[in-house]
Amino acid sequence: MPFISSVRHHATNLTNFAGRETRAQFWPYAIAVFMLITIICMSLFLPPFFQSMERFERFAEQHPDSATVKVGSGQRTIRVEGDHPELMPDMGPFLVAVILSGIGTVALLAAAVVRRLHDLGRSGRWGALPLPFLALALTVEPAAIARRGDIEMGLSLLLFFNNLVYLGCVARLFVWLARAGDASENRFGTRPVA
Repeated sequence: MPFISSVRHHATNLTNFAGRETRAQFWPYAIAVFMLITIICMSLFLPPFFQSMERFERFAEQHPDSATVKVGSGQRTIRVEGDHPELMPDMGPFLVAVILSGIGTVALLAAAVVRRLHDLGRSGRWGALPLPFLALALTVEPAAIARRGDIEMGLSLLLFFNNLVYLGCVARLFVWLARAGDASENRFGTRPVA
């Protein structure tokens, strides 16, 4: 299925959780969603990042006793002595964008993932496998980052293991989505035409 046709097909089936879907139908759309989300996140992250770099430059010029600037082949390094949180980018808007991007990704891919799992003879509920871990990460990590590094060891371990389990669930789901579907009719319908 051509890329544009795949995106158009999925745009009209965002709430259709019934039936089956082949790999050829699913993957162009999934790639388009991930590209869109990446572009949105980068467009929201890069301006504050570059503003922070400008603040570092100004600080180095205004406080040569507290900053070391090294210029080498194709690179420039600024090392600042002491604690200067005002130089860091404001991560609040970026974290909100990441949370909204996560929710948007799930909303855009939910029905397609369910139909793809149906093609394998699996219940669409398996698509929700990583969601509790994603929800925990999207609610706890921003609060932890807002504390500016003052994170308790227990919370750090919880987030670390949560993220490991999340990545494991995503990897398992990815393997299922990459497999060939049932060659014949299954409980979710007839084999779709690619």
